[in-house]
Amino acid sequence: MNRVWTNTLWKILAILGGKLLVFVLLFAAARRLSLADFGYFSFALAFGYILFPLIDAGLGTALWREATTAADAGRRAYSSSRRLLGATALGGLAIGLTVLCFFALPPAAFWLTVLILAGIAISVVVNLRQAVFKSRERLREDALVSLAANLAYVILGLLGLWAGAGLVGLGLAFLAGQGCGAYVAFRLALFTEPERVDPHPTPGELWRSSWPFALIGLFTVVYFRVDALLLERLAGAAEVGLYSAAYRLIEAAMILPAAFLAAYFPRLAREAETKPVSGDLTPHFQWLIGTAALGVVFGSFFAGDVLELLFGAAYRQGSSTLILLLPALLSIYPNYLLTTLLVAHRRQKSFMKITALCALANILLNCLAIPLWERLGAAGSTLVTEGLLTFLAVRELRPHLPRISLQKLLVPLNYAAIFGLLLGLLYFVSPSAAMVGGCGLLILGLIAAWWRFHRQVEE
Repeated sequence: MNRVWTNTLWKILAILGGKLLVFVLLFAAARRLSLADFGYFSFALAFGYILFPLIDAGLGTALWREATTAADAGRRAYSSSRRLLGATALGGLAIGLTVLCFFALPPAAFWLTVLILAGIAISVVVNLRQAVFKSRERLREDALVSLAANLAYVILGLLGLWAGAGLVGLGLAFLAGQGCGAYVAFRLALFTEPERVDPHPTPGELWRSSWPFALIGLFTVVYFRVDALLLERLAGAAEVGLYSAAYRLIEAAMILPAAFLAAYFPRLAREAETKPVSGDLTPHFQWLIGTAALGVVFGSFFAGDVLELLFGAAYRQGSSTLILLLPALLSIYPNYLLTTLLVAHRRQKSFMKITALCALANILLNCLAIPLWERLGAAGSTLVTEGLLTFLAVRELRPHLPRISLQKLLVPLNYAAIFGLLLGLLYFVSPSAAMVGGCGLLILGLIAAWWRFHRQVEE
C-alpha cells in the first residue's frame, strides 16, 4: 500500500496544484479584464472542456484500462489509440468550430476560443501518454506533466495580462502551456518494462471499448454543470454565485477520493481480470464513508464561517446551500469506488447508461425544484442524483461485489455522530473555540480513519 499512498499524494499535488495555479490566473484576469471580457474568457474555457470528451472520444480512459492489464504494458493499446486519435480529434474539432459559429462573439473572443480548442487537442494527445503512466502506477510522471502545463499556462497568462495582451494573449498562453506539458510528456520514457508481444487491442477493439467512455464524459459534464446553467436561467445570476461558491467546496472535497482511486485503480483492474468477484471491499467503503461523514459534520457547523472566510461576507448567506450539499458527500465518496469498479470490470456500457439516467434525472429535478426553491432546489437535486448513482451502480455491480454488511458500513457514522456531539458541546461553550477544537478533532479523526483502513488492507 505504500506505493498507493505515494501515488495518491502525487495525484493530490497535481489536482490541487493545478487548481490553485489556475485560480491565481482567474483572479488576476477578473481584475485586469473588463467584466465582459472575463465572461468571454470563462465561456471559452467552459466551451473547450465540454468538447474535450468529443475530441478524446474516451480513448484516454480506454487506454488506461487496457494498458493496466496488458501483457506488453500497453504498447499495442497506445499504438491503437494514436491511430484512432486523428479521426476523433478532427471530428471533435469540426463539431466545436461549427457550434462556435452560432455564437455572436467579438473577434478577440472568437480567436481566444479557437486557441483554447487547439490547446485542448494537444492535451488529448498528452492524455494518452498520461494514461499509460497511470496504468503503470507512475503517477509522479503524470503529476509532473500536469503541473508543467498549468505552471507554464499561468505564468505566460499573467505576463500577457500585465503586458495588455488581452483575450488573445490568454489563448496563446493556454496553447503554449499545453505545448509545454506535451514537451515534458514526450521527454519522459513511456515504457520501462521489457518489450513483449500482445496483439490486442486492435484499433477496432479499442474503439468498441472507448466510445462509451466518450459519452460517459459528456453526460458527466452535463450532470455536473447543468445546475448552474438552469439556475441562471430560472433564478438569476446572484443565485448562481451563491450556489457556485458552495459547490466549489464540494468539488474541493472530491480531490481525496479522486486521487486515491486514480492510484488504486490498477490493482482493482488486475484483480478484476483474475477474479469474477472483487475481494472484501468493506474497509474501503468504511474509510470513504467515514471520511465523508467527518467532513459533513464539521461543514454543517461552520458552513457560513468557511464561506465568509474564502469568498467574503456576502457569501455567508449561501450557508444553507452548503449544508444541504454536504450530505451528498456520503454518496459521492463511495461512488468514486463504485464507478472505478465499473471500469475495472469492463462495465463501461452499463456505466454509460447510468450516467445518462443521472444526467436526465438531474435536469428534470432541477427544472422542477429551482422555480420553487432556487439554489436550495439545485442543491437538493444534486443530493438526490448522487443517491440515484449509488443505487444504480450497486445494482449493476452486485454480481461482482461480495456481500457487505450494512451494519459494518454504519460503524463510521457512529464515530461521526460522536464527533458531532463533541463539536456541539464545544460550540455551546464558545463558537470560536469550537472552530479551533473542531479542526483539531477533524484532523485526528481523519488520521485515525486512514490508519485503521491502512492496517485493515495490509492485514
